[in-house]
Amino acid sequence: YSMQIKKLWIILPAVIIFHFGECFALFERTDFSARASGMGGAFSAIATDLNAMIYNPAGLALLAYPQVSFSYSDPFSNFHDGSNYKDNAFLAGTPLNFSFGRNRPLKNIGSAGLLYRTSGVNQRYKESTFALAYAVEAYKNLYAGLKFNMLSVSYNPGYFGSNSVNSSGGITTDPDPLLGSRKSKSGSSLDASLYYVLDVQTAFGSYDRYCFSLFKNNITASDMSLSGEKQNTPERTTLGLGYYHRLIKVDFDYTFVEATNSLKDNIYAAGIERWFSLQNYGRAALRSGLSLASRGGNSFSLGTSYLFRFYVLDYAFVMPLSGFD
Repeated sequence: YSMQIKKLWIILPAVIIFHFGECFALFERTDFSARASGMGGAFSAIATDLNAMIYNPAGLALLAYPQVSFSYSDPFSNFHDGSNYKDNAFLAGTPLNFSFGRNRPLKNIGSAGLLYRTSGVNQRYKESTFALAYAVEAYKNLYAGLKFNMLSVSYNPGYFGSNSVNSSGGITTDPDPLLGSRKSKSGSSLDASLYYVLDVQTAFGSYDRYCFSLFKNNITASDMSLSGEKQNTPERTTLGLGYYHRLIKVDFDYTFVEATNSLKDNIYAAGIERWFSLQNYGRAALRSGLSLASRGGNSFSLGTSYLFRFYVLDYAFVMPLSGFD
Protein backbone atom coordinates (compact mmCIF):
# COMPACT_ATOMS: atom_id res chain seq x y z
CA TYR A 1 0.00 0.00 0.00
CA SER A 2 1.19 3.52 -0.68
CA MET A 3 -0.15 6.60 1.02
CA GLN A 4 -0.09 9.91 -0.79
CA ILE A 5 0.67 12.95 1.31
CA LYS A 6 0.27 16.06 -0.83
CA LYS A 7 1.06 18.81 1.64
CA LEU A 8 1.59 19.30 5.33
CA TRP A 9 -0.25 22.20 6.87
CA ILE A 10 1.07 23.42 10.19
CA ILE A 11 -1.60 25.41 11.96
CA LEU A 12 -0.35 27.52 14.86
CA PRO A 13 -3.37 29.19 16.44
CA ALA A 14 -2.54 32.07 18.79
CA VAL A 15 -5.33 31.79 21.30
CA ILE A 16 -5.80 34.99 23.26
CA ILE A 17 -9.23 34.41 24.72
CA PHE A 18 -11.13 35.49 27.79
CA HIS A 19 -13.61 32.64 27.80
CA PHE A 20 -16.79 32.14 29.78
CA GLY A 21 -18.43 28.70 29.38
CA GLU A 22 -21.40 26.95 30.89
CA CYS A 23 -20.38 24.89 33.93
CA PHE A 24 -22.22 21.60 34.14
CA ALA A 25 -19.82 18.79 34.86
CA LEU A 26 -16.43 17.36 34.07
CA PHE A 27 -14.88 17.61 30.62
CA GLU A 28 -16.78 20.61 29.38
CA ARG A 29 -16.23 21.42 25.72
CA THR A 30 -14.51 24.81 25.67
CA ASP A 31 -13.65 26.64 22.48
CA PHE A 32 -9.89 26.10 22.42
CA SER A 33 -9.83 26.96 18.70
CA ALA A 34 -9.27 30.68 18.12
CA ARG A 35 -11.04 30.43 14.78
CA ALA A 36 -14.17 28.90 16.29
CA SER A 37 -14.05 31.24 19.29
CA GLY A 38 -13.99 34.23 16.95
CA MET A 39 -17.30 32.99 15.54
CA GLY A 40 -18.96 32.64 18.93
CA GLY A 41 -18.44 28.88 18.95
CA ALA A 42 -20.77 28.52 15.92
CA PHE A 43 -18.65 26.13 13.91
CA SER A 44 -20.19 22.66 13.60
CA ALA A 45 -21.58 23.17 10.08
CA ILE A 46 -18.35 24.58 8.57
CA ALA A 47 -15.81 22.45 10.47
CA THR A 48 -13.92 20.71 7.65
CA ASP A 49 -10.41 21.09 9.10
CA LEU A 50 -8.84 19.71 12.28
CA ASN A 51 -11.35 21.66 14.37
CA ALA A 52 -13.87 19.02 13.32
CA MET A 53 -12.32 16.81 16.02
CA ILE A 54 -14.08 19.06 18.55
CA TYR A 55 -17.12 20.41 16.72
CA ASN A 56 -18.20 17.74 14.23
CA PRO A 57 -16.06 14.62 13.61
CA ALA A 58 -17.82 13.88 10.32
CA GLY A 59 -16.23 17.02 8.87
CA LEU A 60 -12.84 15.28 8.98
CA ALA A 61 -13.89 13.39 5.85
CA LEU A 62 -13.40 16.62 3.89
CA LEU A 63 -9.76 17.11 4.92
CA ALA A 64 -7.83 17.97 1.77
CA TYR A 65 -4.32 17.62 3.23
CA PRO A 66 -2.61 16.27 6.36
CA GLN A 67 -2.80 18.87 9.12
CA VAL A 68 -1.20 19.40 12.53
CA SER A 69 -2.32 21.88 15.18
CA PHE A 70 -0.89 23.02 18.52
CA SER A 71 -2.88 25.11 20.97
CA TYR A 72 -1.99 26.83 24.24
CA SER A 73 -4.53 28.84 26.21
CA ASP A 74 -4.39 30.71 29.52
CA PRO A 75 -7.95 32.12 29.60
CA PHE A 76 -8.16 32.82 33.34
CA SER A 77 -5.14 34.58 34.76
CA ASN A 78 -4.20 36.48 37.90
CA PHE A 79 -6.44 34.67 40.37
CA HIS A 80 -6.10 36.20 43.83
CA ASP A 81 -4.59 32.97 45.22
CA GLY A 82 -1.96 32.83 42.48
CA SER A 83 -3.42 29.78 40.70
CA ASN A 84 -3.64 29.52 36.92
CA TYR A 85 -5.92 27.58 34.60
CA LYS A 86 -4.30 26.33 31.40
CA ASP A 87 -5.62 24.43 28.40
CA ASN A 88 -3.25 22.72 25.94
CA ALA A 89 -4.04 20.61 22.90
CA PHE A 90 -2.36 18.76 20.05
CA LEU A 91 -4.32 17.58 17.01
CA ALA A 92 -3.34 15.74 13.86
CA GLY A 93 -5.36 14.42 10.95
CA THR A 94 -4.96 13.12 7.43
CA PRO A 95 -7.05 11.87 4.52
CA LEU A 96 -6.53 8.16 3.94
CA ASN A 97 -5.57 7.67 0.29
CA PHE A 98 -4.41 4.19 -0.63
CA SER A 99 -3.51 2.34 -3.78
CA PHE A 100 -4.72 -1.25 -3.69
CA GLY A 101 -2.10 -2.81 -5.87
CA ARG A 102 0.71 -1.68 -8.13
CA ASN A 103 -0.27 0.82 -10.84
CA ARG A 104 -3.74 1.15 -9.32
CA PRO A 105 -5.20 4.65 -8.83
CA LEU A 106 -5.38 6.10 -5.34
CA LYS A 107 -8.64 5.60 -3.52
CA ASN A 108 -9.85 7.61 -0.55
CA ILE A 109 -11.27 5.51 2.29
CA GLY A 110 -11.99 8.39 4.66
CA SER A 111 -9.96 10.47 7.09
CA ALA A 112 -8.49 9.82 10.52
CA GLY A 113 -7.54 12.14 13.35
CA LEU A 114 -6.19 12.14 16.88
CA LEU A 115 -6.35 14.59 19.74
CA TYR A 116 -4.50 14.94 23.03
CA ARG A 117 -5.71 17.65 25.37
CA THR A 118 -4.97 18.60 28.96
CA SER A 119 -6.50 21.28 31.15
CA GLY A 120 -6.29 22.08 34.81
CA VAL A 121 -5.31 24.39 37.65
CA ASN A 122 -1.60 24.38 38.54
CA GLN A 123 -0.62 20.91 39.75
CA ARG A 124 -3.80 20.47 41.80
CA TYR A 125 -6.42 19.42 39.27
CA LYS A 126 -6.01 17.99 35.78
CA GLU A 127 -8.28 16.64 33.05
CA SER A 128 -6.81 14.73 30.09
CA THR A 129 -8.42 13.51 26.88
CA PHE A 130 -6.92 11.25 24.23
CA ALA A 131 -9.25 10.77 21.26
CA LEU A 132 -9.21 8.89 17.96
CA ALA A 133 -11.63 9.79 15.17
CA TYR A 134 -12.60 8.39 11.78
CA ALA A 135 -14.87 9.93 9.14
CA VAL A 136 -16.01 8.74 5.73
CA GLU A 137 -18.46 9.62 2.98
CA ALA A 138 -21.30 7.23 3.79
CA TYR A 139 -23.45 8.26 0.83
CA LYS A 140 -23.29 10.94 -1.85
CA ASN A 141 -22.50 14.22 -0.02
CA LEU A 142 -23.43 12.62 3.32
CA TYR A 143 -20.55 12.12 5.75
CA ALA A 144 -20.44 10.18 9.02
CA GLY A 145 -17.92 10.36 11.82
CA LEU A 146 -17.10 8.61 15.09
CA LYS A 147 -14.76 9.69 17.87
CA PHE A 148 -13.65 7.55 20.80
CA ASN A 149 -12.49 9.49 23.87
CA MET A 150 -10.26 8.12 26.63
CA LEU A 151 -10.65 10.36 29.68
CA SER A 152 -8.76 10.77 32.93
CA VAL A 153 -9.08 13.17 35.84
CA SER A 154 -6.75 13.61 38.81
CA TYR A 155 -6.62 15.70 41.95
CA ASN A 156 -3.57 16.41 44.11
CA PRO A 157 -4.62 18.32 47.25
CA GLY A 158 -1.25 19.49 48.58
CA TYR A 159 -1.74 21.64 51.66
CA PHE A 160 -5.39 22.37 50.71
CA GLY A 161 -6.53 19.04 52.16
CA SER A 162 -4.48 19.16 55.34
CA ASN A 163 -7.35 20.42 57.51
CA SER A 164 -11.14 20.18 57.59
CA VAL A 165 -14.24 21.74 59.08
CA ASN A 166 -16.32 19.82 61.64
CA SER A 167 -20.12 19.78 61.96
CA SER A 168 -19.98 22.84 64.26
CA GLY A 169 -18.10 24.90 61.71
CA GLY A 170 -14.77 24.75 63.52
CA ILE A 171 -11.46 24.14 61.73
CA THR A 172 -9.64 20.98 62.74
CA THR A 173 -6.21 19.56 61.96
CA ASP A 174 -7.74 16.34 60.59
CA PRO A 175 -7.32 15.76 56.83
CA ASP A 176 -10.37 16.62 54.78
CA PRO A 177 -12.33 13.37 54.08
CA LEU A 178 -12.89 14.32 50.44
CA LEU A 179 -9.94 16.53 49.56
CA GLY A 180 -7.32 15.10 51.89
CA SER A 181 -5.84 12.51 49.57
CA ARG A 182 -4.75 12.22 45.98
CA LYS A 183 -7.47 10.92 43.70
CA SER A 184 -7.73 9.92 40.05
CA LYS A 185 -10.21 8.25 37.74
CA SER A 186 -10.39 7.07 34.14
CA GLY A 187 -13.23 6.48 31.73
CA SER A 188 -14.31 6.70 28.11
CA SER A 189 -17.04 8.13 25.92
CA LEU A 190 -18.18 7.98 22.30
CA ASP A 191 -19.18 10.82 19.94
CA ALA A 192 -20.99 10.49 16.61
CA SER A 193 -21.97 12.97 13.91
CA LEU A 194 -23.47 13.40 10.46
CA TYR A 195 -22.65 16.08 7.91
CA TYR A 196 -24.54 16.80 4.68
CA VAL A 197 -23.38 19.15 1.92
CA LEU A 198 -25.68 20.61 -0.75
CA ASP A 199 -24.28 22.69 -3.63
CA VAL A 200 -26.79 24.95 -5.39
CA GLN A 201 -25.98 26.67 -8.66
CA THR A 202 -26.80 30.39 -8.77
CA ALA A 203 -28.09 32.44 -11.71
CA PHE A 204 -24.51 33.62 -12.32
CA GLY A 205 -23.17 30.09 -12.80
CA SER A 206 -21.35 29.90 -9.46
CA TYR A 207 -22.30 27.60 -6.61
CA ASP A 208 -23.48 28.36 -3.10
CA ARG A 209 -23.01 25.65 -0.50
CA TYR A 210 -25.43 24.73 2.29
CA CYS A 211 -24.23 22.44 5.07
CA PHE A 212 -26.22 20.61 7.74
CA SER A 213 -24.67 18.94 10.77
CA LEU A 214 -25.83 16.78 13.66
CA PHE A 215 -23.35 16.10 16.46
CA LYS A 216 -23.99 13.95 19.52
CA ASN A 217 -21.29 14.32 22.18
CA ASN A 218 -20.87 11.70 24.93
CA ILE A 219 -23.40 9.16 23.64
CA THR A 220 -21.87 6.71 26.09
CA ALA A 221 -21.08 8.79 29.17
CA SER A 222 -18.69 7.87 31.97
CA ASP A 223 -18.99 8.59 35.68
CA MET A 224 -15.88 10.68 36.32
CA SER A 225 -16.68 11.91 39.82
CA LEU A 226 -13.93 11.85 42.43
CA SER A 227 -16.34 12.32 45.34
CA GLY A 228 -18.32 9.09 45.03
CA GLU A 229 -21.46 10.92 43.89
CA LYS A 230 -22.35 10.06 40.31
CA GLN A 231 -21.31 12.73 37.84
CA ASN A 232 -21.31 11.69 34.19
CA THR A 233 -19.70 13.62 31.39
CA PRO A 234 -22.38 16.02 30.06
CA GLU A 235 -24.40 15.01 27.02
CA ARG A 236 -24.49 17.56 24.21
CA THR A 237 -26.58 17.56 21.04
CA THR A 238 -25.72 20.16 18.40
CA LEU A 239 -27.62 21.02 15.22
CA GLY A 240 -25.80 23.24 12.74
CA LEU A 241 -26.62 25.10 9.54
CA GLY A 242 -23.81 26.50 7.41
CA TYR A 243 -23.70 28.65 4.29
CA TYR A 244 -20.80 29.30 1.89
CA HIS A 245 -20.84 32.11 -0.66
CA ARG A 246 -17.48 32.53 -2.35
CA LEU A 247 -15.20 33.83 0.44
CA ILE A 248 -17.98 34.21 3.05
CA LYS A 249 -18.95 31.53 5.56
CA VAL A 250 -21.89 31.71 7.96
CA ASP A 251 -22.81 29.25 10.71
CA PHE A 252 -25.81 28.90 13.03
CA ASP A 253 -25.67 26.35 15.87
CA TYR A 254 -28.17 25.19 18.46
CA THR A 255 -26.86 23.05 21.34
CA PHE A 256 -28.77 21.30 24.10
CA VAL A 257 -26.70 20.29 27.13
CA GLU A 258 -27.81 17.98 29.93
CA ALA A 259 -25.74 16.90 32.93
CA THR A 260 -26.21 14.26 35.63
CA ASN A 261 -27.18 16.91 38.19
CA SER A 262 -30.28 17.74 36.06
CA LEU A 263 -28.84 21.05 34.91
CA LYS A 264 -29.85 21.86 31.37
CA ASP A 265 -28.91 24.59 28.95
CA ASN A 266 -29.93 25.79 25.51
CA ILE A 267 -27.15 27.54 23.60
CA TYR A 268 -27.70 29.57 20.44
CA ALA A 269 -24.62 30.67 18.49
CA ALA A 270 -24.12 32.49 15.20
CA GLY A 271 -20.92 33.46 13.41
CA ILE A 272 -19.69 34.90 10.13
CA GLU A 273 -16.27 34.77 8.46
CA ARG A 274 -14.89 36.66 5.45
CA TRP A 275 -11.59 35.93 3.70
CA PHE A 276 -9.56 38.49 1.72
CA SER A 277 -6.75 38.00 -0.78
CA LEU A 278 -3.48 39.80 -0.07
CA GLN A 279 -2.07 38.75 -3.45
CA ASN A 280 1.57 37.73 -2.98
CA TYR A 281 1.33 38.10 0.80
CA GLY A 282 -1.19 35.34 1.46
CA ARG A 283 -4.75 35.70 2.71
CA ALA A 284 -6.45 37.22 5.75
CA ALA A 285 -9.83 36.73 7.40
CA LEU A 286 -12.14 38.69 9.67
CA ARG A 287 -14.87 37.06 11.73
CA SER A 288 -17.42 37.78 14.42
CA GLY A 289 -19.87 35.79 16.51
CA LEU A 290 -22.54 35.89 19.19
CA SER A 291 -23.41 33.19 21.73
CA LEU A 292 -26.57 33.24 23.89
CA ALA A 293 -27.31 30.63 26.56
CA SER A 294 -30.40 30.08 28.70
CA ARG A 295 -28.30 29.88 31.88
CA GLY A 296 -26.19 32.93 31.11
CA GLY A 297 -22.62 33.15 29.92
CA ASN A 298 -23.58 35.15 26.83
CA SER A 299 -20.67 36.53 24.82
CA PHE A 300 -19.70 38.55 21.76
CA SER A 301 -16.55 37.72 19.84
CA LEU A 302 -14.22 39.04 17.17
CA GLY A 303 -11.42 37.26 15.36
CA THR A 304 -8.92 37.38 12.55
CA SER A 305 -6.57 35.03 10.68
CA TYR A 306 -3.50 35.32 8.53
CA LEU A 307 -2.63 32.55 6.06
CA PHE A 308 0.78 32.47 4.38
CA ARG A 309 1.77 29.38 2.42
CA PHE A 310 1.22 26.45 4.80
CA TYR A 311 0.99 28.45 8.05
CA VAL A 312 -2.12 29.88 9.68
CA LEU A 313 -2.15 32.30 12.60
CA ASP A 314 -5.52 32.74 14.34
CA TYR A 315 -6.55 35.32 16.95
CA ALA A 316 -9.80 35.73 18.88
CA PHE A 317 -11.19 38.12 21.45
CA VAL A 318 -14.27 37.10 23.43
CA MET A 319 -16.15 39.64 25.53
CA PRO A 320 -18.64 38.30 28.12
CA LEU A 321 -22.05 40.00 28.02
CA SER A 322 -23.50 38.44 31.17
CA GLY A 323 -22.74 36.20 34.13
CA PHE A 324 -24.33 32.86 35.01
CA ASP A 325 -27.53 31.83 36.74
